[in-house]
Amino acid sequence: SMGGAKWTSAVNAIKTITNQYKGKLRFGLATFNSSAGINYGINNCIADGLNNQCVPKLQTALNATGPSGGTNLVAAMNTATSHLTSIRNADSVKTRKRSVMFITDGQAGCANSQVSSLFASVGAKTFVIGFGSGVDASCLNNMATAGKTAQSGTRKYYQADNSTELNKAMKAIADASSAEICNNLDDDCDGQVDEGLSRSCSTACGAGQQVCSRGNWGSCSALNPQPEKCNGKDDDCDGKVDETFTNKGASCAVGIGPCRRTGKRVCNSAQNGTICNATPGAPSAEKCDGIDN
Repeated sequence: SMGGAKWTSAVNAIKTITNQYKGKLRFGLATFNSSAGINYGINNCIADGLNNQCVPKLQTALNATGPSGGTNLVAAMNTATSHLTSIRNADSVKTRKRSVMFITDGQAGCANSQVSSLFASVGAKTFVIGFGSGVDASCLNNMATAGKTAQSGTRKYYQADNSTELNKAMKAIADASSAEICNNLDDDCDGQVDEGLSRSCSTACGAGQQVCSRGNWGSCSALNPQPEKCNGKDDDCDGKVDETFTNKGASCAVGIGPCRRTGKRVCNSAQNGTICNATPGAPSAEKCDGIDN
């Protein structure tokens, strides 16, 4: 259990983040020392109202809590698992996104296996913050990895060594926890479902976009390969143009005798073959001149 200035910083950061995300997240609070307990349950937040008394009452519970004892990470995660399991069981929306923001400044046995169990049982991700230099980096890396929140780079968890870094880490976690995803749920609690969600996609013909609707990604806006036509385009997206029409561009001639004209074979109006683009000369009245006028 952290004490002194770090405890004050942690309390202030929790108050800041709960104020900022009031109405967007269903908050709960658990603290741990040599043991662990729920100070304010998510069920209480729901009953008190996300936009009403949830945050004030959570902060009241936080104010009534102080630093003491040890740093039992295992007890903390077991308590979180038990609570979130009961919350999920009572929730009609089983697929609702659930997360744990885990803050510690010490070390007393690692809880990565408990973090794994939490994700396996209720699908809750665990975001890990190490506050100060007294943490076990290897343990917290393992916990973040088990919690499916590992960051890129050597350090997988969030490290905070001052109030500014702690607030920044909490905001990043709150953003990730409340971000809208394509699941037909109102993840950010703004009264809309899957709003503004799109992602890049591609086919053999190039890049496009998919838009989410009711939990499903729509078709890719990029063109799909089509049978090749004679039209000066790469319809089948193989990098070649009109390759099926092998005589396109070949020399050709129409008309006979002095009316004969030459040209090249081009695509016909139906785009399914080629024709000669030459026009035969105009005939004239026959004369006695040794020419087929």
